[in-house]
Amino acid sequence: MTRFVFTCQAAHFDLTLFEFQRADGTFSFLQRLSEDVGLAETALAPAALAETVRKTPVIFVRHLFAVTDVLPRGADAQAVFAAALPHLSEELSVSVQTRFADGLPFDAGLTPGVSQRLAEHGFAVDVAGSRRIVSVFAAADAVYVGVGDAEENLTHRSGGEPHYARAGFGFVSRAEFKLREAAEVFGIDFAGIHAAVDLGAAPGGWTKVLAEQGIAVTAIDPSRLKPQIERMENVTYRQMRAEDFLKAFPDSRFDLAVNDMKLDVRQSTRVMDGFWPLLNAGALAVMTMKLPKDFSYREILSGLRSLSGYALLGARQLFHNRSEITLFLRRRDEMRKPEPKRGEKTGQGGLSKKLAKKYGNKGKRGS
Repeated sequence: MTRFVFTCQAAHFDLTLFEFQRADGTFSFLQRLSEDVGLAETALAPAALAETVRKTPVIFVRHLFAVTDVLPRGADAQAVFAAALPHLSEELSVSVQTRFADGLPFDAGLTPGVSQRLAEHGFAVDVAGSRRIVSVFAAADAVYVGVGDAEENLTHRSGGEPHYARAGFGFVSRAEFKLREAAEVFGIDFAGIHAAVDLGAAPGGWTKVLAEQGIAVTAIDPSRLKPQIERMENVTYRQMRAEDFLKAFPDSRFDLAVNDMKLDVRQSTRVMDGFWPLLNAGALAVMTMKLPKDFSYREILSGLRSLSGYALLGARQLFHNRSEITLFLRRRDEMRKPEPKRGEKTGQGGLSKKLAKKYGNKGKRGS
């Protein structure tokens, strides 16, 4: 069995358990380590677990790591280094990520202490682009250590929490961070994208991120962009509704569509499907799905099924999402017919029944 530590938004902890059980019949929840951190086990190997999270998808988990050793509470840098060493190879660069449960004093010396010992033993310590990650979570009763890579951990960010600087000129809004994080989490390669459309672009955060990649961006919104974004050389601003753009510019073609519109799920998916004819074959799309305050899981599944023109490549509640999730999509070659409504399969056992009642197809609405 593989024990693993996972992170999610505290408000959606139970929903994350529901998703894991729905995706993996061998999943077993063991312990809540902090408000937003849990300990579980599965029969899946770490790589297979990560693949299950991506493909099912398990939307509300942000980060995880397979536990390779459990140390006593208060374990120091030497103990962590000794636990990690058998799982490391000097041919691969390594980084160290440490987190502490709510209420525990933060040991600022733990990360540099482990990193120093790794360097002294000939390891290349690389925070940003390391091939292996030593993950440490200090809980109230023990210290959990794991060694894996970013693919197995879902992200190279500690706890799945990227903290971006307000880099570049004219910071527009926090929305910039959402698209930057989505590109990291889903591995979006902007290199082959020449033309993009930003639906509901104002004030221009997503337009700015794309334009800084050298992409020609058509920004559509009845509200104005920030002046510094509107003046960017590779930005074309259309002050109109998305529906009116379709009528006015039906011959436009794009490699990417992005959508952070403040619409309910049905309205937003209708806009996305409306732009399907304007997207080139194999075009990509990123959109946020806004969740009502009291949403049910069936509403998420129904929203995903309602996207007739797109195949789902990934879905995740990112660190910079609030009451929303982010979808990564690819244009289908043909629009498919809407799928009929159907019941959702859940796992077995008391926990599944409890969570299915709250979040499942016949359950009452829950946050």
